[in-house]
Amino acid sequence: MLRLIRKLLDFSLFIVEVIFRFFYLIVSFAIIALALYILGGYYFISGQWGTDFAQALGIAVWVNKYFPNIPFWYPLSGGGVSLTHAYPMLGYYLAAFVRSISDLSIVQSFTLLGFLSIVSMAFSIYLFVALRFKNQTAAFIASIFYLVSPISWTWLVDWGFYSESVSHIFVGPAILSWDLFFVNFINRDWGIKTRLYLFLTISFLFLAMGVHFLGGFALIRFFSFYVIGYFILSKGERKQVFLRGLTALLLVGLFSYLTTLVFSIPFNNYSKIASLSGLTGTSFEQIQQSLPSALSILGFTSYKLGDFLHSMRNFSFPSIISIFAILGIILFFFKDKRMLTFGLYALYGFTLTLSPHVWWYQKNIPVLPFRFESLVVLFLFLVITRSFKSSVTYEGYVLIALFGFLLSLFLSPYGLAIYLLITTLFYMKWKRV
Repeated sequence: MLRLIRKLLDFSLFIVEVIFRFFYLIVSFAIIALALYILGGYYFISGQWGTDFAQALGIAVWVNKYFPNIPFWYPLSGGGVSLTHAYPMLGYYLAAFVRSISDLSIVQSFTLLGFLSIVSMAFSIYLFVALRFKNQTAAFIASIFYLVSPISWTWLVDWGFYSESVSHIFVGPAILSWDLFFVNFINRDWGIKTRLYLFLTISFLFLAMGVHFLGGFALIRFFSFYVIGYFILSKGERKQVFLRGLTALLLVGLFSYLTTLVFSIPFNNYSKIASLSGLTGTSFEQIQQSLPSALSILGFTSYKLGDFLHSMRNFSFPSIISIFAILGIILFFFKDKRMLTFGLYALYGFTLTLSPHVWWYQKNIPVLPFRFESLVVLFLFLVITRSFKSSVTYEGYVLIALFGFLLSLFLSPYGLAIYLLITTLFYMKWKRV
């Protein structure tokens, strides 16, 4: 009898908790939606658009006119360019698609997608923190912090970088799907849910890259930091976690690479032809001049009217949020694997703002960090060597894969393949790395 009463009491408490969390969710979403409208949504919907927005809208009108059979040539830009091969177009296709299935005009559907880029990130942040950190209050605060940060709105209302902003619609869901897949995969859960998370990760990454390449590349880089963060804090099983995490990253990289060939091949072919005109890369001095200062990004200083980087004045966080972020990194850096991962990636992003050398390297040396092709080579290495791992001690195998992962930052796919072949043969013969 007492056991039955205890079960009923536990069940009642569970129902009360579910109801409370549900209403907490509804209230939080309502406040987030209101803050979103007040802090920038109203101004954007009313027509406060950035400088490049008019050109983007002109492209959207052109795409809508011919959708879904978009002409190869776009004669309204300079002497003419190829829209379908020279730039990611999925954001414009989505605007035309929304117009075709609704009563909205192309201008309204175009504006709606821009607005949804902020909505999606705000609610994705809430869901990620609530589900993965198990803290709805922190989730609510994080979403509000995102909305009050000028950097969240500057893409639309200052610069008018439509495609970059719209790609954010898929960035939040991609990160959540990846986190679910990655954690399940390294815990040896390879069931139907894990496969579904893998499918969703690849789908959202494909959509983000289809809207703008930078969205996809940023996601792949961010995913790679999960391997590093979980490797550092997985005491007692670092080697297993590293190999499983690397395999998870390579799976996503391989399938994403294959799916994005549909627009990356035309883009690369067109870029090669366009570069015949003598187009050169950005000089180191130009990059150095165009980077905002760290204090400006953190909100401790601001560019004034007349400054060379006045247009970057809103590429910043409020100083109080920056202070909280710094304290969070200092106090909780090594307390949680996800916090370490996010902290490492934040430091990496901050380094980019401080070092024009890194930017120059990425723009001018024809080896992109974590190139898809290099990830494919590393994935094939792990698959092929599974059959003769007994010939190589586990520690040596992990070291070879670890250094291969790091060298994918710098080596071409061919260089990485040569490294893996030589080190594996060397170790199998002399048992030394």
